[in-house]
Order: sequence, then C-alpha cells, then structure tokens
Amino acid sequence: MSIRDVLQLNLGILKQQVEQVADDQMCVQPSGLVNHAAWNLGHLAVTADVLGRTLGIGEPVCPASWPKKFGIGSMPTDDASVYPNKATLLTTLEKAFLNAIEIYENTDASILDALSSVERLRDRFGTNGNFAMMLLTSHMGMHIGQISAWRRAMGFASMF
Repeated sequence: MSIRDVLQLNLGILKQQVEQVADDQMCVQPSGLVNHAAWNLGHLAVTADVLGRTLGIGEPVCPASWPKKFGIGSMPTDDASVYPNKATLLTTLEKAFLNAIEIYENTDASILDALSSVERLRDRFGTNGNFAMMLLTSHMGMHIGQISAWRRAMGFASMF
C-alpha cells in the first residue's frame, strides 16, 4: 500500500463520517467536544497546504481566510456562520490533499531528506520527508479519531 493509497482510504473514511451529518449539525459541540466536524475538516485542508509551504513548492488550495479559522491555535466555535458548508469543506479538503500528495511525490529526495525547514519541528520529525509522511497519514488519522468521538457524542452509530 502506497502513501497515496493510505491518503485515499483516509479521505474515504472522512467522507463517510460526515455523510449523514446535516450542515446545521457540523458545528455542534456536544459533551464539551470543541473540535467539531467542520473545524476538523477545515483544519485538515489547511494543514495539507502547509506541506507545500514547508517544502517551498506549489500554491495553497485553501482560501486565504482559512488558516485563521482552522490553523494551529484557532478556536472552534459553534457559530456555523463562521464556517463554509460541508460540501465546500469536503471539496477543498480533497483538493488540498491531492495537491499535497502531488507535491510530495514530485519533490526531490534531497529536499525530503534535508532537516525540516520548520525549526520547531526538527526535534519531533527531523526531516522534511518525515514531517510530510506524518502530515499525509497519521495527522489525518488523529482527526478521523476526533470526528469518530464527536459522531458518537452526537448520537450517530459507530462506523466500525
């Protein structure tokens, strides 16, 4: 299984997770779960764009206003007017990750093997390639878990 296969699998899971969720439910914060479905999807899209910036390659897919709403340090709110609708979130998420995987697959090995260009990430990931691998796989998996917990708190049945 390739990294592209893992990404496609994860994107499919994310789509399934929110398939039955109505637009007006996407920002509900049940049982104190702050990271609702809308924020998780937007956050993943924004972090996919981070890969291109980290490697110095490509253009971002997400609108310029999204990093403030969904980036590291953003605070999710239950005000649905702050967020794009579910269809926009899913479309942008998929485009951002397909762009990120293209960037990763077409990046010269010397850039991927170099020390992380983001100094604060070097202790944790070491190289640009290690950071890219985490961003394209386990980071998404962590947010799949958050949405899974959110779904259960919302009363949706388990998918697994």
